[in-house]
Amino acid sequence: MRKNTLFRKSRKRTSRSSTKVVTGKISPGHGLKKLAELLSHWQSPFKFIPHEDHSTEEDEQNGELTTCISNPNFVPAMAKVDEEAKARGKEECRLIIDSVTDSIMQKIVETKNPEDAFDYDKVPVVSLNEYLYRCIKYMNHWYKDEPNVKSTGMRSLFLSLVYIQHLQKVLPGFQLNEFNIHRLFLITMLIGAKFTEDKPISNKYWAKVGGICVDQLNQLESAFCSISEFKLYVGDDELDRVYDEYH
Repeated sequence: MRKNTLFRKSRKRTSRSSTKVVTGKISPGHGLKKLAELLSHWQSPFKFIPHEDHSTEEDEQNGELTTCISNPNFVPAMAKVDEEAKARGKEECRLIIDSVTDSIMQKIVETKNPEDAFDYDKVPVVSLNEYLYRCIKYMNHWYKDEPNVKSTGMRSLFLSLVYIQHLQKVLPGFQLNEFNIHRLFLITMLIGAKFTEDKPISNKYWAKVGGICVDQLNQLESAFCSISEFKLYVGDDELDRVYDEYH
C-alpha cells in the first residue's frame, strides 16, 4: 500500500510541476527561463563576451536545447550563399549593362533626327551607363526582385533593345543620338515591363526614376506605341538572341 501511495504522489507532483517528464517535451516556461539565462550573459547586441555553456547532465538527458553563442558574427550557411549569389547577380548585371552601353554608344551619331518625338534640347548630364543601371535598380525595387539577369529590370532592358531595333525598322532613317537615347530606353523599358508583368508599374513612379514629368512620360509612351502600331510582342527566340549577344 505504501508503494502505491508513493507512486500516486509522484505522478501527481510530476504532472503539476512540469510536463516534460510526462510528455517528453520542454515546457514553454522552462524554455523561456533557459533563454533568459542565456540572454543575461549578453552585455550588448554589438559586443559579446563568450561564457561557458551552463548546461547540465540532467538537461542533456531531458533533451534540453542549450547552446553557447560564442560568435556574434555567425551567419547561417544558407544566408551566406544568398549574399554571395546576390553579389554575383549584381556584378553580372553590371557587366551586361556595360556591354549594352558600349554597343549602343558605337551606334550613336552627332546629328539630330529631323522629326524626333523622343528628342530633348540638351544632352543629359548622367551617362547612359549609370542611367540604365538606375532604371534597372528601381524597376527591380518596384517588383521586389533581386539583382540578377532574370529580374524584371534586366528582362525589360533586353525587351528595350528589341523595341529600339523594331523602331529603326519602322523608321529607316531614324538615328540614335545623345539627345534621344536616354528617353528611348526609359520609355521602352516601361512598355516592356507593362507588356510582360501582371502588376503594371506606375507612370508617376517611373517618371521620377527617369527624371522627367509624368506628362512627358505619357506623351513618349503614346508616341512609341503609335509608331510601332502597338506591335509589342517579342518571341522567346528573339529575346534569347539579344540575351546571348550581350551576356
